Amino acid sequence: MWIIYSKIERRQSVRNHKFYHYFWAVFASLMLFTTPMSVQAENAQTEPVVASEEVAIPEMEGEDLTPAESSSDEADEKVVEEREIQDPDVTIVHTNDMHGRIESTDREIGIGKVKTYVEETKPDLVLDGGDAFQGLPISNSDNGKTMAELMNEVGYDAMVVGNHEFDFGYENALAYQELLKFPILSANVYKDGERVFQPYTVIEKNNRKYGIIGLTTPETATKTHPKNVEGVEFRNPIAEGLEQFSELTEKMVDTYIYLVHLGIDDETNPQWRGDSLAKVLAERHSDAQIMVIDGHSHTKKATRFGNVLYSQTGSHLANIGNIALKGKDADYQAEAYYVSAEELKDLEVNSKVKEIIEAAREEYDRVNAEVIVENNPVKFVGERDDVRRRETNLGNIISDLLYEYGQTGFTNPTDLAVINGGGVRVSVEEGPITRGNIISVLPFGNTMSQIQVTGKQLYAMFEHSLRTDVEKNKAGEIVKDSNDLPRLGSNGGFLQVSHSVQVYFDAMKEAGKRVWDLKILNPVTKTFEKVLEDKVYNLATNDFLAAGGDGYDMLGGLREEGPSMDEVVMEYLKKMTAEQLEKYAEAFPNTRIMQQVQAAEEPTEPEEEVPVTPAEPEEETPTVPAEPEEEKPVNPTEPETESEEVPAQEELSKEVEHQTYVAETRVASVNQLPETGEAIGFSFGIGLLFLAVGLWSIKRKKESSN
Repeated sequence: MWIIYSKIERRQSVRNHKFYHYFWAVFASLMLFTTPMSVQAENAQTEPVVASEEVAIPEMEGEDLTPAESSSDEADEKVVEEREIQDPDVTIVHTNDMHGRIESTDREIGIGKVKTYVEETKPDLVLDGGDAFQGLPISNSDNGKTMAELMNEVGYDAMVVGNHEFDFGYENALAYQELLKFPILSANVYKDGERVFQPYTVIEKNNRKYGIIGLTTPETATKTHPKNVEGVEFRNPIAEGLEQFSELTEKMVDTYIYLVHLGIDDETNPQWRGDSLAKVLAERHSDAQIMVIDGHSHTKKATRFGNVLYSQTGSHLANIGNIALKGKDADYQAEAYYVSAEELKDLEVNSKVKEIIEAAREEYDRVNAEVIVENNPVKFVGERDDVRRRETNLGNIISDLLYEYGQTGFTNPTDLAVINGGGVRVSVEEGPITRGNIISVLPFGNTMSQIQVTGKQLYAMFEHSLRTDVEKNKAGEIVKDSNDLPRLGSNGGFLQVSHSVQVYFDAMKEAGKRVWDLKILNPVTKTFEKVLEDKVYNLATNDFLAAGGDGYDMLGGLREEGPSMDEVVMEYLKKMTAEQLEKYAEAFPNTRIMQQVQAAEEPTEPEEEVPVTPAEPEEETPTVPAEPEEEKPVNPTEPETESEEVPAQEELSKEVEHQTYVAETRVASVNQLPETGEAIGFSFGIGLLFLAVGLWSIKRKKESSN
């Protein structure tokens, strides 16, 4: 712009032209409008970005190989006898999502029996699909060290990094590489531009070379505590997996095994799913022998996509997965089958493993035997299938205790308290409640936090909590819960809330538009008042949610920290009487998260309509009912926070590019925002100055012409 002006200035004849006098006005306008836009662009670039490039996922139906459920031992034996591959070239034993299942139960095999099973079956490979160490309190008590020792005893050949491998902190996740006597793999986890873990391993056994590639779900960014993966990048697993295939091809491997922790949840971004990986591999490398051994979604599933076999065992060592192969090329025979805890109920635990387990149990029991409540009269429901779908009495009492702490424990009294259902792991039975019981319920070691949020954020928060689809049976009929209400799909982010909250929602409405009323208790008037979008509220929760975990990106920001959440619960439980506990006797109260159909609005009375007056015709159109915005509290422009909703491309792209998810806490992103007010104000002032000069110049020209 300055160059243009200097050229004009040099030509005296042009100075008398009207262009000269309008120049300053145009220049001033550009100064006024372009500077704020550039500042906005600078602001936008400070937030973490998920690249939009995707790998095309082909349309492909898989052949379901999952064995039918059997109802008797005789039927189980028949399934074994009818297996197609009687003399396989390769056998593989695999597990996933063990979540610290050190000990055996009626429904869980336990790591001790896995050792015995491996000794008896003598497979060629023993592999694990991630999430091995975190889960039960006995494993959590030493950050998974005992579980790592037991996996070494079993003789695993490799495992993949799962999202919960980060639950005890980033440094602890790295330490597993030293604790384990076998590789822990992930090709798509980066920090500072470098891979954090070994991307693959090559194992040669019985004249066959196996290339084993690890891939970790990018959902880790929100499915572990954000501080545990701060600055860690989770790149597109499919794209990274394809790169590793090319590298292993040069090493002349016979069998490609993708040992992944991706899962096949419907809500997961298709770019991050294990079955999507299998489809892409089948399309791009149809001449290779490939397997995808998965975890994360806790699904018992075996499928074949062309030349690619997919298998996942479920979770918690309810099953041990087995794969049998015959042949070396892409036309190989493959079979996947599972051995359940019931089938292995008579299997003995390996003696050396038993000694390790008993020592761990003794130490754990010693520390956690302290009695918190002598005689609890109520069963508090914390089963996974309940706390992730609807209000339960265990979720209620925990939230209430956090709320009570928040009345005096923070600078400002708490208005409401919430916890994620996924953070509640087991029920509490009637009778004595010990320290160990509470740790079992809340095993993650979360601390309390309080953040200030607007009413608008609260509406978005509850919409996110209630976003899952209503379940339907095979006939397409809506599944009802014990209260005869439509049953929501399981969601670890489902919120359990304190008694100071009333949420009204309609599960049959579109996700994102379900909450039709939201009220919070006024502690002074003792009445529930409608949440106002521009009002600020004090929200107490765990540090996981406060930092935006479980996809709650609408939260975050500066927060006030409190003590350990389990310690708060134990301290306040000690003060409760049996009568107070009995108030929570109803397992599923439906008094806080209330599923109701919104009543139709009554028509506006005619006499209340603003009359049309000839003197003021501009006021003749007030036909909208009063305060319609209160009927739809959710701002439709509020962006969805879940990255899972990115659709897959329909056409095969020719280039594979990376999608990166950088995990950062919301606090960090707030602190990184630039101070822009001064820059905008300065530029705005300069623009006004130039505008004034331009207008003055035009005025002088007119005066001289007159």
